[in-house]
Parts: sequence; C-alpha cells; structure tokens
Amino acid sequence: MKLLLALSIAATASAYTLTSGPGLTTPSFSPVPLPSGVADTTGLPPVPQPTGNVSIQYKLGFDKSCDGGQQSAILDALNEKHLIMGCDPVFETDFNSAAAVDYFGFPAPIKFQGNRWKITNTLRNVYSFGNGWWASSTQIQVFCGDNSMRQPEGAYCTTQPGYVHLVDNYGDDKDGLMFCDSWFRLPTLSGAISEGGLSHEYWNIENYENRARHWINALLMKKNIGTWPTDQDGVGDIARQQFTYPDYGLKWMLTPSAVKWAAKNPIDTIGTLDDRVLKNADTWSWFALAAYITTKDGGGIYTPAPYVPAGLKFDTVGASNVTG
Repeated sequence: MKLLLALSIAATASAYTLTSGPGLTTPSFSPVPLPSGVADTTGLPPVPQPTGNVSIQYKLGFDKSCDGGQQSAILDALNEKHLIMGCDPVFETDFNSAAAVDYFGFPAPIKFQGNRWKITNTLRNVYSFGNGWWASSTQIQVFCGDNSMRQPEGAYCTTQPGYVHLVDNYGDDKDGLMFCDSWFRLPTLSGAISEGGLSHEYWNIENYENRARHWINALLMKKNIGTWPTDQDGVGDIARQQFTYPDYGLKWMLTPSAVKWAAKNPIDTIGTLDDRVLKNADTWSWFALAAYITTKDGGGIYTPAPYVPAGLKFDTVGASNVTG
C-alpha cells in the first residue's frame, strides 16, 4: 500500500531532504488518499476511512546547545521513527493484534469500532512528519541537554516526566523540542533490537527501549499531529497522563506495564471512567514499538512481557513529581 504513496510523491521528492538508511526518504505530503487497511471483522457498519495528515513538513532548527554528534543522533532517531510508524501493523493498524489488545485495551476491535479511523489517522500523521528545507513553512527549534531551554521550561528534564519535551509556541511562533541528557543515553532502535533480541528476557519489551520511541511521544503531543480524538483537521488531546493504581496511588502512565494495567482496568480506583489510556502518549508509542518488533525487521517476535499486575512498575527518570 505504501508503495502507491511513494509513487505518487516521486515527482516532488526532490523538494525534500534525503535521510540515511536503506530506501528511506522524508515523505512528500501531497493530498493523496491512503487505503485504510483496517478490516471490519465485527459486522458493524463501516466507518470513515483514514487518510493521514497531508501537510506535516517542518524544518528542524538546531540551537547552539546541540553539537554535531547530538544533531546526528536526533536525525537518525527521526529516521528510525519512520521505520516504526511505517511498518504494516502500525501503518495499517491491526486492531486484532496482541499489541492492540495489550496497549489499547480488550476487545480493541469492538471498543473503538466507530473511531478506529481516527486512531489510524493519528499513527499515520506521526509517520508523515519529516525534516524539510528551510523553505518549509513551519520550523521547530531543537535544544540539546538539560536546561538548554530558558527557564522555567529548561527545568522540565528534572521536574517533568519524559526524555523529550515539547513546548508549544516556545519563541517566534515556533514550537520547541528539548532532548534531555537522559535521551542521549538511550540506545538507537537498531541497537535496542539487537540487544533486546540477545537479552535473557528477549520477550520483554522493556529491553527494547530506544530513542525513536520518544520522538514518537513528542510528535504525538503536537496537537496537529496527535489529532486523537478529533478528526483529520482537529486539535488533538494527547499528553502524558496519570492514573490511580491500587496500592500505588496516582502515577504517570509511562512504562509498558503501567499502560497495560490501565488499558485492562479503564475504571480507576476512584471510580472514574475516561479515555486517558488513549490520551496518553506512551500508550501509542509502546503499541507501535511492540507491533514493529513483530515484523521481520524488528526481530519477528511478540514481546508479551512485562505481565500485569505481577510486573507492574513505574518510570521515575526525569520526573521528580512522578507520584503526582
């Protein structure tokens, strides 16, 4: 399916930056309809078809806080983001997969029947994000290291959860992205796949944590990219969410086990029924990574661990207020 998209953009491909990696280019964004690839197996009425955002072309402007090595690491991870989001079970969104059930909740094919096309739209929006020329209409300022942004945003690496922080309208009508020191200590996607596959618990997705996953998180929190729960042209509502866990209290949904538990228990201990699981950035990125690992390039296995509730744990990296 994606081959058709590639052919349709060939005429304008020279207007965009070529990126490293086998057969990878930053995609063009002509308004080309994309097939849904989402089979309706529930017998319910058909739903609108996803298209993906047709205009997500930015120029990354690196701040002086980013040296050459850091810039390369960020661009390489952006390329690897493309690999994850472009694999068939993500791009075509297999709602019957174990990954969908684990991270979106059971039964995923029925639970989101009327809105599955919006989920697929959001995933394709993240896939479509690319780094273009300076002529690109929109720019993003990129900062490297803790406290590389002005305060109070500069402190986010130590006061807020996450490895990459997005600040809307940071300056000169441009969004800002700050990659924390902790992000640069993470492995690349290729390194994580290699190391995870050789680990003594190769079935545990925690062993596949990588830089590209946090690029995905950052893009999901851009309101015109992470458009869930709105339609194609809406303003999304995806962020880092908290959930009340038995015996633990209020925690951030950052780890795969935290997401899995919340997806299986949508009513929290204070009786609140809401859609925080789908409004949580890490839900989407763990789903995408789990789905990618099932492909040939990702190793060809499913990673069912960590199991919940036995394996429930919470991430405290960069989050002094992780307990709420």
